[in-house]
Amino acid sequence: MKETAHHIKRKNQGQRVYFYLEGEFDIYCYPELKKEFLEAIDDGYYNFIIDLTKVTYIDSTFLGVVGSLRKKTREHRGKIGLVIQDKNIRRVFEITGLDRILLIYKTDREAEEGLDRGDKPMHN
Repeated sequence: MKETAHHIKRKNQGQRVYFYLEGEFDIYCYPELKKEFLEAIDDGYYNFIIDLTKVTYIDSTFLGVVGSLRKKTREHRGKIGLVIQDKNIRRVFEITGLDRILLIYKTDREAEEGLDRGDKPMHN
């Protein structure tokens, strides 16, 4: 099996969990990423900030993991804020329409403020 260079860092803070992702996220990373997200939910975290500022590549498997996470967090009235600065990564979310159902910000601070404010996606 091919290995891709990636790193996942988790930080719990208050009622929120932060994930700092780095590198390439494709089908080979799916099991680890899904496990990390589900562990956070099992630990009682339903509000996620996922920082993709150091991500260089994502594929449809990554989008599927985020879509599944959205369903699980919504069951508990949680939210996901994605932090994306790379225009190509953001474009993937725009092309697939996920930018209309997920909250996307440019910085962690903006994501924190948006979740605190109660921002809602275009299509809830």
